Amino acid sequence: MKKEFYKNELESEEINRGTIIYSKTLTKEETEYVCKTPWTEEIGNKMDELVRTKLSIKPGIPMFGTVLLDCDLIVYLHISDELLMKRSKLRNVDFINAKNMQQKIEREIKKSNIPTIYIEVKNETRR
Repeated sequence: MKKEFYKNELESEEINRGTIIYSKTLTKEETEYVCKTPWTEEIGNKMDELVRTKLSIKPGIPMFGTVLLDCDLIVYLHISDELLMKRSKLRNVDFINAKNMQQKIEREIKKSNIPTIYIEVKNETRR
């Protein structure tokens, strides 16, 4: 199932949830390791391990992130390369690292066999 979502709807009161998770659950050393560049599959695997051992999914509370955890449903917010590049520049992160992470997430979703709703995020403003 594919749906469309508009970028401004996702960004209302946007916060960097990753920063909150890092600051509350990971040690300084763990955070430095998983945030270093260039992003590699090894770093991604370490992040997966840390998230899976330090976080848990609670029924009725959605989880947003780049690590696929055990769940009943995935809602995947896909963005185009053009929008990913714009978002990378806004957040001052490397586009290639972001693209590599996106591809890893997509592979994990395909391997999971968990029901998934795909939402294509559009770079438009609804009026």
